[in-house]
Amino acid sequence: MVRPPCVCREFLLADPTWPTVTVDGQVHIAASQARIPWPRHLRKFRELPANLRLPPRRQQIAVAVKQMLRRLRDRCKLADEPCWVESVVADLTAALQGLAAQHSTRFPVFWLEISLAQEFLRPFFTQVFDHNLSRIGVFCPALVHVQACAALDLGDHGTGLDFAWEADTRRAEVMATMAKIEGLPPHLQPTRLSLVPARSWSIGTPVFLPKWKGPGVKWRLIVNKHHAPATGLHSAVSRATDVVLDNMPREAWSDFPSANAFLGMVSDFNALVKSMFMEPRGWIAAMDMVDCFHHLPCSEAPSIWDALSAFWSTRLVAYISVPLRRGGGAGRLGLVCDAGWVCFSFAEIREVLMHFTLTNFVALPGLLGRELRGAPMGDALSGAVLRLFKWSREAAQLPIEEADTVCFRRSCSKLVHLCGCNMLVLDVSFRDDLRMFCVWDGQAIIDRERVAQWAISRLRARYHYGTMSLEECEFRTFIGLRTEFGDEGLFVAPVFPDPFGSCSYHTVDLRILQPWSSWTPRSQKTAVIKGWLRRIFHLSSCSKGRALAFEEAFLSLCSLAGFPKDLLARVTRDWILRWVSAKDARAVQCVRLEVERALRRLR
Repeated sequence: MVRPPCVCREFLLADPTWPTVTVDGQVHIAASQARIPWPRHLRKFRELPANLRLPPRRQQIAVAVKQMLRRLRDRCKLADEPCWVESVVADLTAALQGLAAQHSTRFPVFWLEISLAQEFLRPFFTQVFDHNLSRIGVFCPALVHVQACAALDLGDHGTGLDFAWEADTRRAEVMATMAKIEGLPPHLQPTRLSLVPARSWSIGTPVFLPKWKGPGVKWRLIVNKHHAPATGLHSAVSRATDVVLDNMPREAWSDFPSANAFLGMVSDFNALVKSMFMEPRGWIAAMDMVDCFHHLPCSEAPSIWDALSAFWSTRLVAYISVPLRRGGGAGRLGLVCDAGWVCFSFAEIREVLMHFTLTNFVALPGLLGRELRGAPMGDALSGAVLRLFKWSREAAQLPIEEADTVCFRRSCSKLVHLCGCNMLVLDVSFRDDLRMFCVWDGQAIIDRERVAQWAISRLRARYHYGTMSLEECEFRTFIGLRTEFGDEGLFVAPVFPDPFGSCSYHTVDLRILQPWSSWTPRSQKTAVIKGWLRRIFHLSSCSKGRALAFEEAFLSLCSLAGFPKDLLARVTRDWILRWVSAKDARAVQCVRLEVERALRRLR
């Protein structure tokens, strides 16, 4: 692969304020959208979200109208008179474009300005950030080439440990290998469960995304498997694996299936805290599995599955059933023969896991590679392998942990004997995010330093395996929820972009919402408001957390996204009358007081 030239020297001489990073002794430009030194006529792009929806161009309107008319013609089986569709398209396009122009006079940006911004950034590699699609980053192409080669184990940076590469001469043979699994019955073969037609199949292609925590230094490698032959099968097997793991005894491991399940655990944990401690003290240990998919021992997945199979075979469970369509309900243990469902035996899932470890292929122009270590992030089955790895590590450590720990049945709460004192721990995790919420009596001799040392060492003992490693992370948020200890114990509530930090410190990179001026129907904008309100209602553990979440949400919508205050108030009050009263009539008065207090803060 030819390395592109470095363009940094020219731009830094013209404007030294460009943000830079140093890699291998070389200085390269690496900037988030808000830190780009935009020219005066393009400075509005500092604040505009990258996923802003623009008014349609004339050509886009014409294409949409033409497709609609042709479908209508074919559906009605009409004879196509010469130039009939084209003449109607021209008239409708002109009318619709005039209507669009009439409603976009106050739009914050125009297509001409978009073209000028694209021309300004053309010498750079431009990409949206991982987990933040509303912001772009611009990077020196030479820097991205070096980092991508290192991640893909290519060229001078190749070690041969992560990927094996060869000339792209076996594409048809590889595709056939990916499309057939020996040992599976015909109705479970990838060709029968494929989500895309065979003519659209392709080998996975890598996508390189910058991480928000370290633009230009930290990157995430994702392998796009949306058009791989086994995508549909892997999705079904992943859900079947979730069914098996979610039905394991709750005290057996820490991973939970959903945010609602976490809220139930928090409620039970707080009840235990109140019954055990008069003056509770709390501490949260938070750790993250570093680049976890890359370090998964993928080849061990079949043997881990064998251990799970042995557990369920003693309980006379031989099949797992899942709906083929997402949204078709939760999967079940046992045999379900209803239409739209697919059933797997434990042996069949093992065959899929074996096939998965041997067919993690990646394609580049002129090159064909196979991932030797880890699981490709972007394949539906990789999440299942991560959960299997976590379960096996916790099962292996359980006999050692039982020396000072007692597990409560059907719960992730544990009683730990530390330094002669009792400590209550809510031991939970969601995929690669690990948490231990620790509470002890204020009169005990233990302190936060000892508790943190114990919790971190326990998490590392579990998951430091092979090349897998952990790092400490932000403990105040977990799966998009605020987690803090208060007067009523551990409280949980949704967390939203910080409007105070954005307004006070001009941190425009926090403005991740589509602004009110975005080219979207009003119904979609009100749906955003209602979606946030429902999330607050469902995912808040107490009135205090719910009230705080309402204030943050309203400030974010009005201060950061420019939503009209009167519309927000009207939609919210209507939501209380219609939705909250139907869900929980007893909570209406409390929610109304919290909402009115939050609305007053906007004035």
